[in-house]
Amino acid sequence: MTDSIERKIRKKKIGLITILLIFLISIFIILSTKTSFFDISEIVIQGNDILDDEKVILASGLNYGENIFKIRTQEAKENLLSHPYVKSVNIKRLFPNKLVITIKERKEFLAIPYLDSYIYIDDEGYILNLLAYRKENLLEIEGVNINDISIGKKISLEDNVSLEKIIGLIQDCKKIGLYKEIKKVKLDNKSNTVIYLKSGVKVAFGYLNNVKYKLSFTIKILDDLKHRGINKGTIYFNKGDSPIFIPEGN
Repeated sequence: MTDSIERKIRKKKIGLITILLIFLISIFIILSTKTSFFDISEIVIQGNDILDDEKVILASGLNYGENIFKIRTQEAKENLLSHPYVKSVNIKRLFPNKLVITIKERKEFLAIPYLDSYIYIDDEGYILNLLAYRKENLLEIEGVNINDISIGKKISLEDNVSLEKIIGLIQDCKKIGLYKEIKKVKLDNKSNTVIYLKSGVKVAFGYLNNVKYKLSFTIKILDDLKHRGINKGTIYFNKGDSPIFIPEGN
């Protein structure tokens, strides 16, 4: 008798819980489809220094007022990744009506003369922009011949020139504090890369091998030249086994 009563009580509880769940699901469906409760009212952008918030939102294809359940985050990510300055994207829903878009931007690293303009690339060689002027805060690379340009794609150079080695050279210069002293870098040919310093001294590296070794010697030679009051001439790493300095005019 007692067992029978307990079963009836359990059935009633299960029935009530089921009705409550159906009720809550119904309310949720109504809120999510028939009201503006889940419509996006706030979009937060994080990680952007170059692109402003409006440009990021526009590039994503997302809109205020869209239902948070109906937006296609993967499509929005792909839209953003097609922008040359966007390297990575993460989109997070914060219920009931907020989106957080976190991006990692590509930064302009070098400027390469091209016809009457300048190509701006990042530290991986991706083309970010093509402008009619050079920004003063960017280092210029001369003497490279370009196969083709497509904004958002990696730059392709002629003559099998390794852009990665050029970028590596510049990054190593930054690490030792030489970058701020550089006026420009020029490829005289495939076998000789020349750094022009603001002081007037040039550094002919030859092939871009043993770069760290050559840079450590460069720093020592530059310190010696500074103490001797010499600021014109060329340091050669391609005229024998040891580096030599030839003053200008000799």
